[in-house]
Amino acid sequence: MPGGKFTLVVPTYNRPADLARLLSYLARERPDFPVLVLDSSAPAAQEQNAAAVASAGFARRLVFDSAMPPWEKFWRGTEQVDTEYCGFCADDDLVLVRSIAPIVDFLEAHRDHSMAHGWYFSFYDSAQFGLTATVYRGASIDEDDALVRVHTLFRRYEALTYGIHRTAVLRKIMQSVQNVRTMLGRELLGGAVAVVAGKAARLPLFYYGRSLGPSQPYSGWHPLEMLLDKPTSLYQDYAAYRAMLVSSLAESGSAYSRDQLATILDLIHFRYLSEYVKPPVMDYLIGQAMAQRPKAEAIQGMWAVLAGADSGSVAAVARSPFLRRIARRILPAAAISRLKRAAPAAPGMKSVRSTTAAGTAREYLLYDAFLQAMPGTTPPAEQAAGLLRTLDNY
Repeated sequence: MPGGKFTLVVPTYNRPADLARLLSYLARERPDFPVLVLDSSAPAAQEQNAAAVASAGFARRLVFDSAMPPWEKFWRGTEQVDTEYCGFCADDDLVLVRSIAPIVDFLEAHRDHSMAHGWYFSFYDSAQFGLTATVYRGASIDEDDALVRVHTLFRRYEALTYGIHRTAVLRKIMQSVQNVRTMLGRELLGGAVAVVAGKAARLPLFYYGRSLGPSQPYSGWHPLEMLLDKPTSLYQDYAAYRAMLVSSLAESGSAYSRDQLATILDLIHFRYLSEYVKPPVMDYLIGQAMAQRPKAEAIQGMWAVLAGADSGSVAAVARSPFLRRIARRILPAAAISRLKRAAPAAPGMKSVRSTTAAGTAREYLLYDAFLQAMPGTTPPAEQAAGLLRTLDNY
């Protein structure tokens, strides 16, 4: 196990029930590493969080002003980490404790890597506990040239935010992203700075669970949302973002001039945008803008454009990173609930009955998109059984 080499960092904001559940799960998994909770909640939630942290025994809590921007809180939190490696876990997600040691061991043995992670799965918890898909399972980004690694990251983009980083790299990332203003810019710059600093490994093991539940209502989280809301924020933020990335690449010893780097980065990011600015989507956005539709209404309508009118299921959400983000950030809780209730009709699904560590009955729904994309060589049924035994603690 990672022992004194790794710290798990858990940011939380006004979700005491989610934090308490995560800490209870971790306690049952008996981590041998510290957990650092970054709490910027309102006073009432802070009281509950303090009690949950004290009950856990292995966690430490740092309190921040509720008005502090999330990414500044992340930065200040990483400055308090005193281990060589660390990683974030959202308070409504979960990390597989047993997967942390092999990832840390890999980083110990491969000093040319700045971060590493495994495979992610998406889940929801309502009347049943659904495992909808294996997501974020692309290959390692392990080219020798830093600029080529940036190209690879954005050619098949999957966020690196929740991977295990060398702490020095994660601090540099969090300091760098303070120079851009939008959530999108910070996420993308964080991943880019990570792959400039070193290679990014994807190990063939389950590592992290992403909740399909509603997320905090941020703005500036996706280029299409920004084009609908304030297009100038996208252009202006990109200018600052590109300047930071050019400097990072130049400092890494790139053979290209700064002007050449800027041109290549523009091309890389136009390639990234091309995945979203398809003609049908842009025709829809143009029509919504001309009709002066409210942004929230227009983005909810974009669900049908992107997913198709008859694909309103959790499985459709899980297959698409953008649809997952639409579901978490825009769709109301009632819509999320309807998607969950539609789950039993999904094809290729297997049902497994179990009992949680708390003694309550639970039915797992394993979607075909989850079962058919298992990592490694272990048979899917055996991998699923091991994962469910862990999830019984959650």
